[in-house]
Amino acid sequence: MAGWQTIFKEKGMAFPEPHEAMPKVSAFLKKNKVNRVLDLGSGSGRHVIFLAERGFDVYGTDNAAEGIKLCKIWLRKMHLNANLKVASFFDRFPFPNNYFDAIVSIWAIHHGLENQVKFCISEIERVLKPHGLIFIAVTSTFKGRPVDKKKKIEPHTWVIIKGLEKGVPHHIFNKAMVKSYFKHFKIISLRKDSYEHWCILARKKY
Repeated sequence: MAGWQTIFKEKGMAFPEPHEAMPKVSAFLKKNKVNRVLDLGSGSGRHVIFLAERGFDVYGTDNAAEGIKLCKIWLRKMHLNANLKVASFFDRFPFPNNYFDAIVSIWAIHHGLENQVKFCISEIERVLKPHGLIFIAVTSTFKGRPVDKKKKIEPHTWVIIKGLEKGVPHHIFNKAMVKSYFKHFKIISLRKDSYEHWCILARKKY
């Protein structure tokens, strides 16, 4: 996504600290014997690093080549390994069916139109093993966010036209949408984080 490519070039790592829920999420993944994990929309690598440090076999994809570049530098500094690809999560994922034990995606997949977001979720289902786990955080509001100006482009979707995320679309979820979009998952936990993102911990139903 061009907006985040520019952000990473201008701001560097942008988000260096892991999401507040990641310690508990990674412990839950360990408890459920997860090994291969995809960080979808991995950005500059905060969760790739976090998971690799804890012994997971980590893969990361992001459309912003600059983010992948920053993540590779970080991995080398930490003497860690991960499998990284430049790829959009709105295109077919570059992985076979039933490949991952778990998929993590933080503040990422809502950056698109409704049809793109739904396609992304269908791809998550495709590459996730039967009964695999997800932890996904998607936004529920613009309240409290550094958004100077935005334009509605379809129901539930706005594009930022001024500010840090200029040019970046946001598909805003309500609770009913979460349950509808993730209907092929059994939701284990659904709550909001400190930034009012829905945090979805769930298991694939089949």
